[in-house]
Amino acid sequence: MPKRILIVEHDNDRHTLEAILRHMASMDKFKVASLPAEEVEWHSSTADPNPAKPTTLIKTLKSLVNDFKKGSYDRLGIVMDFDDRTTEERLQMINAAIEQAYEDCIFERVSGVNPFGKVVFQKGRPEEFEIRIACHFTGLSGKGEMEDLLKAIKAKPSPLADCVEAKLADCLRESGANELIPSCFQG
Repeated sequence: MPKRILIVEHDNDRHTLEAILRHMASMDKFKVASLPAEEVEWHSSTADPNPAKPTTLIKTLKSLVNDFKKGSYDRLGIVMDFDDRTTEERLQMINAAIEQAYEDCIFERVSGVNPFGKVVFQKGRPEEFEIRIACHFTGLSGKGEMEDLLKAIKAKPSPLADCVEAKLADCLRESGANELIPSCFQG
């Protein structure tokens, strides 16, 4: 059976989403049987500052073509933060990335959050194949990012998480890993 691919902006997002899926499955609120962990491959594609030319997402999408061709995957999900963009702006960015990554393909655009779009490779040829693509955006009230959502749902004191939040940016700066500082800790 083909696997599914989920592209997220950071490995932290991956771990958070995996925990949410496990929790929902344990509460019988989500049929994870339709999406077992072993059928999902995760990829990180850092956020692109220029939505008109989402270079990192384009590169990630291009890197997957051979796996699509082999039939290793049948569906691709893209999970991104809203940041300061609207749903429509995010959809435009994702569709632009898909169009630029797969220029020679037939592309049925992603029309909204959750409905699948479709990319058909080698249309009309014996080696024709397709991949279905959907997206979802994280944040709070249509803006922000995963961290904003997590802060809002925090129900109990979390001294360890609060300590990490207070010290993480300084620690990353001191170690020279400035590019890993999440936007919520900058400026």
